[in-house]
Amino acid sequence: MPPPSVSDPPPVDQLPPLGPRVPPPAAVPADLRDLTAPYSDDAEYDAAWGLAEIGAATAYARIARRDGPGTAPGAGARVGVIDTGIDAGHWEFDASRIRNTNARTDTDKTHGTQVASIIAARRDGPVPDEFSPDDFHGVAWGVDLLQMTAVDFGSADPDRNYEGTAVAEVGADVEQLAGWVAEASSVDFLNMSFGITGLVENYLGEDFGPDYAAAVETLARPGGRVFVFAAGNTNGHRCEAPEPGCVEDRMRATSPDLSAGLPVLEASLRGHVVAVVATDPDGRIAEFSNRCGIAAKWCIAAPGELVPTATSEPDPDDAGRRLRGYEWASSGTSFAAPYVTGGLAVLKHWFRSQMANEALLARLYATARVTPDAIPEGGSCPAHLDLDGDRSACELSSAFGHGIMDLGAATAPVGTTSIALGGRVTEGGPAARSSGIVSGRAMGDALGRALAGRRIAVFDTLGAPFWTDAAGFAADAAPPDPAARLSGWLAGTDGAGAAPSASGEGGRVLAILAGSAENGLEVGPGGPEGAHLGLASRPVAAGVRLGNTVLSAFASTRPGGDPGAHALASDTHGVALSWNAADGRTGLRAGQIRETDTLFGAGAQGAFGSLSSGLSYVGASRAFEAGDWRIGLAGEIGRAAPEAAGGMLAAAGARAFSTAFSAEAARPLAGGTLRLLLLQPLRVESGRLGLSLPTGRTPEGAVVRERVAVDLEPSGRQIDAGIDWTGAIAPGAVLRVGARLIHEPGHIAGRNPEAVAFAGLRIRM
Repeated sequence: MPPPSVSDPPPVDQLPPLGPRVPPPAAVPADLRDLTAPYSDDAEYDAAWGLAEIGAATAYARIARRDGPGTAPGAGARVGVIDTGIDAGHWEFDASRIRNTNARTDTDKTHGTQVASIIAARRDGPVPDEFSPDDFHGVAWGVDLLQMTAVDFGSADPDRNYEGTAVAEVGADVEQLAGWVAEASSVDFLNMSFGITGLVENYLGEDFGPDYAAAVETLARPGGRVFVFAAGNTNGHRCEAPEPGCVEDRMRATSPDLSAGLPVLEASLRGHVVAVVATDPDGRIAEFSNRCGIAAKWCIAAPGELVPTATSEPDPDDAGRRLRGYEWASSGTSFAAPYVTGGLAVLKHWFRSQMANEALLARLYATARVTPDAIPEGGSCPAHLDLDGDRSACELSSAFGHGIMDLGAATAPVGTTSIALGGRVTEGGPAARSSGIVSGRAMGDALGRALAGRRIAVFDTLGAPFWTDAAGFAADAAPPDPAARLSGWLAGTDGAGAAPSASGEGGRVLAILAGSAENGLEVGPGGPEGAHLGLASRPVAAGVRLGNTVLSAFASTRPGGDPGAHALASDTHGVALSWNAADGRTGLRAGQIRETDTLFGAGAQGAFGSLSSGLSYVGASRAFEAGDWRIGLAGEIGRAAPEAAGGMLAAAGARAFSTAFSAEAARPLAGGTLRLLLLQPLRVESGRLGLSLPTGRTPEGAVVRERVAVDLEPSGRQIDAGIDWTGAIAPGAVLRVGARLIHEPGHIAGRNPEAVAFAGLRIRM
């Protein structure tokens, strides 16, 4: 079973066309450029031109950003190589990570050392002075295990005419191949830079006998392994008629060799056997390389011409010594295959071993760069180049198959990302970009704190996991709108509920709901900083006053329709009952509030589902005089039953409690009223939700979750201290000026205090 070899280039006009150049890798994303520079500007990286061609620096930068600078890619991957052996004493290898599965010492380790170095040659290793700084590093120098199965598959004679393997011999050759594969049973990816000669297209429909059938059955049970085959270096090889594919004494290798092309013959091998063709530094198919041809659906391209490799050859003058160094112009699909094997190891690391190895191979196919074959006008795409069943256009290339492997694209999300709600990745979920939670001001930073420091897994359209900061899905409540705050302040509705006014303006018990009262009905916009009734955004209300008692119903409104208009939207509604003593000194109130799509003003969407609540509250107020001062005290407590549905949040049996209070003192001054205010806006004092946060997946596709308790109590307590003066400056015109100092705004501990000054003129027409 001779290895493919590079022969003298034949005349170009005797070869299949090289095909168009595959586009270069995409530019490095802006957020990765600083992390990419240590690799792309490094001499070892630059020495191996193939690393840039496969977008390796982008993948390395992503790993460095997540796992720390200098992280060696490939951690967690076990790579096997069936080849001529490896010189573990070469400085490019970490001998502690190399394991030989057999004790053969009679093989020439040169070819195997070259192949293994493309996968795992060390970065910043101890290179002898005579070779430094001109060394290179492998694709995945951080692999956990590099396992070598040393075999003797002979040597190819470039001067010998090409001959395909006879049908009668194929069964025995595949059986030997299966035996070698069985020796490498504990790896993820198995590199085989050799082949059974003969273009696979020439064996369609052949019967290879019982040895072949038994061997294929062994290969069809990969044990989680992916088999990476060199496609062959047959193109342009000398040949003689009637060898199939021989044209004018040169082979036209329009498909891979038989071993690499086995998926064409055997459907059971199609998920885990890949053929690798070689590209040149110009991004074209290498002249010597077999093409993907009828195996295009199970074929990919990688750099394989003039690539650097580590070498180790016996010293002809000293049998016990080896001559170690580098070969800077190695060519052959033998050296393209380990680029793919190393690339798979990088993906294994990037996805934290959570993707099945076959899924990683499928991802390389889906993200490879390709220029598909064009079809003649009026024609149709050949079936072997068509992926979507629409033969009007091809998705694959007859030369490159799926295209050139691109690790930059493979480590980025494909399509939109979603957050899984079910038990399996394949069940999908809402888009990540439309998912999130926005806290209400009563909760402050509670939701954000629950997610801080946690990672959430989102999944792309191929089911691959990507991790992001869970806190990025939480937003604090927006600060009060200045115009609304001023309007409420002018209306005198910035207290903690409907306390009897210390300024002597009367006990307007529905002041939080209405700015005016007509014919016993309280109607109008609400203030922004009220207590529990403040949960109703832009409320309208209708009520009936019976003596000192008012019973009212209310519902919130939202902007909608024409600019400036408000459409009724019952997202928050309820009833309120209030009583105020005849002397205006004592007040009692109670109410029921239904939030249909919020919880204390907090909302959720997308994968977080929806929040709602049924809330009851009670409150009391008292006013009294102390000299020239009129003192007013008010407070409310509430009890809510949080509800969550349709997402990751859960609230079974949950209860939450809330408070709001205010104290004010007022006295006449300069023809008006001076008022001092101390206020705590509505705040959640206790409560809890559950959160089922996806953190990854298993290789079998099951979603892995973390259960998180979400405490609804904010970290701080907002306290407002205010002073203002109100006085009539003309008939029907009232001037109000004041200032407010806000401690821990939004109930967030450590937040800088805010100072707000107001001035306004209220005119009654």
